Amino acid sequence: LLRQVPATRERRHRSLEAVVAWSLDQLSPSARRLFALFSVFAGDVGIEGVESVLDHLGFDGRDALDDLSELQAASLLTGAGGSRFRMLEPIRQLAATELAADDRVADARRAHATWISDKLVAANNGGPERAHLFEQLDPEADHVRAAMENIAREGLTELVADMAIPAGWWFITRDPNRGVELFEDILRVCDRDADPLTWAYAVAGWGTTSASHPVTPRLEEANRALEVLEANDRPEVGLARVIAAFSFVQAGDRDRPMELLAEAEELIRTGVDDDPWECAILDMAFVAFNSLSVTMHFDPPHDLDEMLVRGDRAAQTFRELDDRWALGLTLGELGRIRQHLGDLAGAEACMLE
Repeated sequence: LLRQVPATRERRHRSLEAVVAWSLDQLSPSARRLFALFSVFAGDVGIEGVESVLDHLGFDGRDALDDLSELQAASLLTGAGGSRFRMLEPIRQLAATELAADDRVADARRAHATWISDKLVAANNGGPERAHLFEQLDPEADHVRAAMENIAREGLTELVADMAIPAGWWFITRDPNRGVELFEDILRVCDRDADPLTWAYAVAGWGTTSASHPVTPRLEEANRALEVLEANDRPEVGLARVIAAFSFVQAGDRDRPMELLAEAEELIRTGVDDDPWECAILDMAFVAFNSLSVTMHFDPPHDLDEMLVRGDRAAQTFRELDDRWALGLTLGELGRIRQHLGDLAGAEACMLE
């Protein structure tokens, strides 16, 4: 009986292959092309994602809806709620075989990763809509992870500089464990000597993802990445200093974080953009490091009343930007400082909010 199970599965697989092959023969050329390309989508996807991947491959994404409807009518796709579609895994495996037969796997993965990179960058540059735009990426969580996997698998390092830090911010609030693993894979394919700038951004992305995660810090790499970003006059160098400071805190270094934050303050506060979110992140970092000092029974490096002012300022900015993760972290650190100062009512108010 047990020997019959694999044979039965094989017959079912051959039967599915035959049904799919027949269905493909009935499709228009563009719908059949989309069938193969759909194998790069991990989980369900909306029309916008399909259109973007087609556009990045040089096809007209405006025809996607007709082709999706044709595939759904042929039972090769199913609806996944709203304007989203899903391909069942057995069919997706057959679509992947067809894509590989046309030698288009690498191009399709690059187009998919570029779509996700574009969305991460747009969210990170969204100004007042930043938190909302990052939340809009949540339905594409499987695709964010798959894009990172494809960057490492296919060596798509040309995407790293743009998307590393935005991806780090997305992962730290949602899936830091997996984010750290994915950035470590990407760092393995980044050549530190041949392309130091791309490597530096990968380090910054890793540092962002791991800022609140108990991992072994990359201290030498963090210092070197900062040097590379500064030498190339990159606009993220101030924020990268804030990120690197967390690595040194995790290593038990009390002096280097303060140096990095002082340098970051000069860069961010005097920057051309003077981005409110970056300024609030800087304030939050100062508050966090002073809070950690009092928690560990060290003398805080700054005046705690000043830290309360900075923390309240950061919290107000995060409320206005609806950045709930950063707001929650800031209020937690403020609560610890207020408790240390004997303001129990203020500490309780922070914790309750």
